[in-house]
Amino acid sequence: MLKRNLLRHLTRWGMPRSYESFSFVAIVALFFACTLPGQSQIFKANPVLYQSGGSLAQAIAVADVNKDGKPDVIVANWGTEGGGVVGVLFGNGDGTLQTAATYTVKFPGADAVAIGDLNGDDWPDLVVGSNDGFGNPCLSVLLNKGDGTFEAAVGYSAGYDIRSVAIADVNGDGKPDVIALDQADSTFTQSAVAVLLGNGDGTLGTAVTYELTIGGTNALSLAAADLNGDGKPDLVATDADTKGNGVINVLLNKGDGTFPSQVTYPSGAFGSSVILGDVNRDGKLDAIVGIPSGSVSVLFGKGDGTFGTATVDPTGLARPVSVAMGDFNGDGAPDLAVAGAPQNGAPNGKVAVLLNNGHGTFQTPIIYGSGGRNAFSVAVGNLKQGAKPDLVVADGCDGYNSSCPLGGGVAVLLGVPATTKTTVTTSRTPSQSGQPVTFTATVTATEGPIPNTTTITFYNNGTRIGTAKTMNGAAKFTTSSLTVGTHTIKASYQSSAFFKASSGTVTQVEN
Repeated sequence: MLKRNLLRHLTRWGMPRSYESFSFVAIVALFFACTLPGQSQIFKANPVLYQSGGSLAQAIAVADVNKDGKPDVIVANWGTEGGGVVGVLFGNGDGTLQTAATYTVKFPGADAVAIGDLNGDDWPDLVVGSNDGFGNPCLSVLLNKGDGTFEAAVGYSAGYDIRSVAIADVNGDGKPDVIALDQADSTFTQSAVAVLLGNGDGTLGTAVTYELTIGGTNALSLAAADLNGDGKPDLVATDADTKGNGVINVLLNKGDGTFPSQVTYPSGAFGSSVILGDVNRDGKLDAIVGIPSGSVSVLFGKGDGTFGTATVDPTGLARPVSVAMGDFNGDGAPDLAVAGAPQNGAPNGKVAVLLNNGHGTFQTPIIYGSGGRNAFSVAVGNLKQGAKPDLVVADGCDGYNSSCPLGGGVAVLLGVPATTKTTVTTSRTPSQSGQPVTFTATVTATEGPIPNTTTITFYNNGTRIGTAKTMNGAAKFTTSSLTVGTHTIKASYQSSAFFKASSGTVTQVEN
């Protein structure tokens, strides 16, 4: 059993099934070495770990399931032979989480979770996919009771090895549907996408299956969004051909919730995770793929359902398995967070943050430790109200690290506002009374540029004399009303969710 589950984790981390001859001894060795992670100011240096409610936390999501205005964390745990376990950790609104409430799903190997209102009562429900691969039903629906607790799981057949799930109204009837990615059928020969149309009352119809044309059993991740602007959600799934060459499969919606054709695009390498977002800010959705060989690839969308050539950025991680998106430095451009599973004798969980240069290319990754052993999934959310985005990580833990909760862990890395520095210069000093003088306040930050049009307030000897807006980090204020004498001109930058406050002064002599 241990060998079988560890081999399954290799495919979860992004190793094609053709690699399952990898030495069992080498697999076990991955879990025991220890390295110290680097840290940076974007997120709190010391992550806080919470018990996930089960063993081997695999997938994570953030949503306000009890509708108290405070985001909660939902984590799918691999579980035991009795079934996988979902942990629901209510948020306190201050960045901390409550003890997990647990719910058993229909089958072991809970590896995917999606959140949406399936029965129209305006309360978020849960859909969980399991991938033990030896039975059915592998899809579980847990309906919200109306208070953030959930009914017993109801099972549906959607395949044998569910690795990813999504909720979207694919047929346009106003009722959310469920899409599941099945890595392998009952004979472990073919990956497929299963579409289960929603009835609007929390129940689902019979799965309609679309086998992925690339062949093989290497599909690991699925995303749903409108790629061609027709108002209907399309599908993207990671995959690899029989030679291990990575691709994304694009299944365009016919408009009625069916997906009759597929197109594949090279993803740079075999992919374990895919998300959709506009990273180059051209109004068209792009595909971002986590590459287990240590990178992420970006395929820019053309807005018509097609994609360009993949560009590859290193993550600094040995084996990226999950990608999430958020603006972490306040510049308005989506950044990436990547969770990494263990490899090469270094099992400590890690998360890489790649800041966007503003046009879909990324800076050198910043590496964080998750505090646990196996960072399998990462999500973005504002757990501390009014603050910058935080990261939550599903960490398998495995109980080998005394700092990690036994079984499974949820790591929280709180967003930290960047330190700023304000300097002030004058256009001339001394100056003659009645002459215009321009003061320039320049604000710099340890992480990310100061946004344009940020208000800077200017003071003369403690009295407010005006404001100016930043452009490329600088704000200019001109006055001709200074009296004869020596003046202390102060420029003040107020704090925000992303940046701490700072101020600077300059001495101005008026003759």
